[in-house]
Amino acid sequence: MEVFLDVPDDIELPLERSRIERVFMNLFSNSLDAMPEGGRIHVAARREESEVMVEVADTGPGISSEVRASLFQPFHSGKRNGLGLGLALSRQTVLDHGGDMWADANGSGGARFCLRL
Repeated sequence: MEVFLDVPDDIELPLERSRIERVFMNLFSNSLDAMPEGGRIHVAARREESEVMVEVADTGPGISSEVRASLFQPFHSGKRNGLGLGLALSRQTVLDHGGDMWADANGSGGARFCLRL
């Protein structure tokens, strides 16, 4: 597994660290589950005026448009042993911080999650 970071050092936000860490741990865990044979995770952040846009993308099989429509609904899980709460709680955490989170189509395959903070 390879992880690439493209995050400028000067980006800082007033966030509840432990809650935001859980968001990223959930995204990384989902990527690892989707790529049992290995792959790449790319994390990028950029400042856009008063907001920060963060993208977490992987090289796994991606998310179908049908599944993408209900990804953030509680108890929706694409995993055999998943409860289906990880993405719902993650999005709620981002919303609680005044931002938003969504899954975007990744033109190069894999999954891509976008966070606006």
